[in-house]
Amino acid sequence: MKVKYIVSILFSFAIVFLFTGCATFLSGSYYSKVDPDYEIKRNDSILVTINQGDIDSKYYVKFVIKKLKDNGFTDVYSYKDKNLPIINSMIFISVNEKFDSYQYSSANYGMVDSGTSSTDCYGYGNRLSCSTTKNKQFGIIGYSQKTKHIHGHYFSMNWYNVNDGQRIFFAMGSTYEKKCNSDELYRFLINETINRINFDRPMDYKFKVKIHKDNFCK
Repeated sequence: MKVKYIVSILFSFAIVFLFTGCATFLSGSYYSKVDPDYEIKRNDSILVTINQGDIDSKYYVKFVIKKLKDNGFTDVYSYKDKNLPIINSMIFISVNEKFDSYQYSSANYGMVDSGTSSTDCYGYGNRLSCSTTKNKQFGIIGYSQKTKHIHGHYFSMNWYNVNDGQRIFFAMGSTYEKKCNSDELYRFLINETINRINFDRPMDYKFKVKIHKDNFCK
């Protein structure tokens, strides 16, 4: 009976590992601003473009268009398309990575005086000899300035009304993950940023999503 019970538990663990063992979590941040006086419709004719000379972002135009269409934007075009219809709005996309560093104060640890002591005595009578030792404990011995290096990946969308040239929406996704290469992180940010588009109010929050390693971080 016990053998069957153990086998059952091992089988359950195997099933859990099968479905979760190849998964990982990626974290990021989403930030957006929206013009409350302008109504953005998902059936507007939208042109996705890049700033002149931005060859890094050019590589992701098709992927952005695909993700916009997956999220209900029905009339989306590339700046390279010909015979375009009347365009209502333009989206300038940008991907970039940034290396940065900052200094912070951090505690240093070591052995410090605990405030207590112990006394040991040897011998007896007139030959009794005692010694007192201060007790030590692990604690803070001081502070020092340290430098932390960070490597960030970013994706942004600047959304403009073609009629008056006003910016009507801005969204940015960012991550400091190190698990994947730059291309995978850019695609992760594009996917998450477009999925989280909200025209009702500005947003600013962090997120964490479960990613299957068969699809990312190969």
